[in-house]
Amino acid sequence: MANKVNLKELQLLFNKIVIKSASITPSYTGNWTIIFMDDKHETYNLTAQRGEYRQFKTIDSAFQLCHKIGFENVEIVKMI
Repeated sequence: MANKVNLKELQLLFNKIVIKSASITPSYTGNWTIIFMDDKHETYNLTAQRGEYRQFKTIDSAFQLCHKIGFENVEIVKMI
């Protein structure tokens, strides 16, 4: 089960070098979501203000958020 975190918590985890990678993946709604992973292979999902998982309409907007957090490399996962 993935840990739910808001943007501030995620930024703190990234700054403390807990979060190691980010993957942008399609969601079941046709939008995109970001899955973050630490070195122990635990996953983290970003939440929206209302508590549900944050989704992005485009890959570009998801990538921009990853870049804003500080990621230099982001994996794009394509589901078939």
